Amino acid sequence: MATDLVVNRGVKGGYVTTIWSAGGFLPLNSSVAARSANSVGEVVNEMLISDVYYGIGGANNVQFTIKRGANTVLILSGPGSGRFDFQAAGLTIETGGESSANLVVTRSGTGPATVVIKLHKRSTFTSSY
Repeated sequence: MATDLVVNRGVKGGYVTTIWSAGGFLPLNSSVAARSANSVGEVVNEMLISDVYYGIGGANNVQFTIKRGANTVLILSGPGSGRFDFQAAGLTIETGGESSANLVVTRSGTGPATVVIKLHKRSTFTSSY
């Protein structure tokens, strides 16, 4: 399953914001620009999770598992809502090369739930535009 929505890729080397209500993955780079972190003329070398908002309603125990590659970096479960601003706190949750792996989101359980993940890109550029 693909990303629910890539909201904003931002400027090259900036941020990419995604919204998830199901599960899927976000590759750093792809020729299918609607489903990747890179913009035209950009090669994303790594991404760091900088901000996470989530809302999980109901009593159905929905859980989102956030991975970088095969490694779990965050588990969100409900009911409830919240925000993790890792960048403002000066925290990095990816370690040991995880920042260069795809973002993988797995959802379990039923009921209303959404997670918004903002990632900071570190990129090289193949064109100036």
